[in-house]
Amino acid sequence: MRNSVLLWSEGDDLAVALSRVDAIEPDETAGRAARDAMLPAFEGIVHWVPRGVREALHTAVASGAVSVEQ
Repeated sequence: MRNSVLLWSEGDDLAVALSRVDAIEPDETAGRAARDAMLPAFEGIVHWVPRGVREALHTAVASGAVSVEQ
């Protein structure tokens, strides 16, 4: 695991914070993050469904309590 990187500290201006972000080296070995709590019904609307709601619906669907369609 990589170390934490300070991005902003009180009193820093935007240019300082952006220079810290720009200095972060990409991890070429990193893969795609897991898409937890995703259902086919969320395709195209995932940005409007809060993660907590997606997780609750995913759990309900997995247990057979409800079915969800778009």
